[in-house]
Amino acid sequence: ILFVIVGFLLTVIVQSSSASLAITLVMVAQGWIDFKMAAAMFLGGNVGTTITALLAALIGNIHAKRAALFHCIFNVLGVIWVLAMLDEFLVGIDYIIMYLFGHSAMGDSINNADTTIALSIFHTVFNIINTLVFIWFIPHLEKLVVRLMPSNDEDDEQTHLQYISMGMMSTPELSISNARMEMQLMAKMIDKICVSYMALLFEKPKNVGRLLQKIKKREEITDKIELEISKYLTKCAEGELSASASRRIKEMLRMVNDLERIADIFYQLSL
Repeated sequence: ILFVIVGFLLTVIVQSSSASLAITLVMVAQGWIDFKMAAAMFLGGNVGTTITALLAALIGNIHAKRAALFHCIFNVLGVIWVLAMLDEFLVGIDYIIMYLFGHSAMGDSINNADTTIALSIFHTVFNIINTLVFIWFIPHLEKLVVRLMPSNDEDDEQTHLQYISMGMMSTPELSISNARMEMQLMAKMIDKICVSYMALLFEKPKNVGRLLQKIKKREEITDKIELEISKYLTKCAEGELSASASRRIKEMLRMVNDLERIADIFYQLSL
């Protein structure tokens, strides 16, 4: 358990499970830790890598947050059941090494290549078996995640950006494409505002307050989306662009401003 915690902290500090695994392999090769300690650190690294996903999901929508939480629960449950039968699991890995190389990875010679290969096999087998075990429980895990992180309402899906929240892409053209997809989602949000506004003409008085609240909230969301998309497109314009890409950015800036104005008009008409 101590070395699981060490592996977890190491992964959190370096923000990379690959880097922490490489460090663990070096520690084994130098003879600082044995096979079982290194395996425990590998398990801790699998939990630590979920922190990166959780941090990245903070700026995402409800689906991104749920996916990060699912990833965390999946890895934690996998580590728990493997840790409970770690000795038997390592014996099985050792049998594989003995079959392949004729040497035990759990013997006195802990600094040989067999041990590092055994750790790599352990990490691979752990993830494969973990996936094969929990794939049958996906519906139950999904219900658990939704219960732990419920959606406030249907607009929770669009409170945050989906396509441009992870920063600039490798080329301006890809960044512009992502901004275009974000604008399409913004247009769908405005379509919902239009539907709610039209419903005001036909709904019974008791539902008017609920519709007005929806329109107001969705209009506030479009304000935020318009600001973020404009910022993103402005950053795109700072790079080296072709004449056509530069023209597209100018057109998209005008379009996203017009979309936001349409949402404002619907909101003002509903007052």
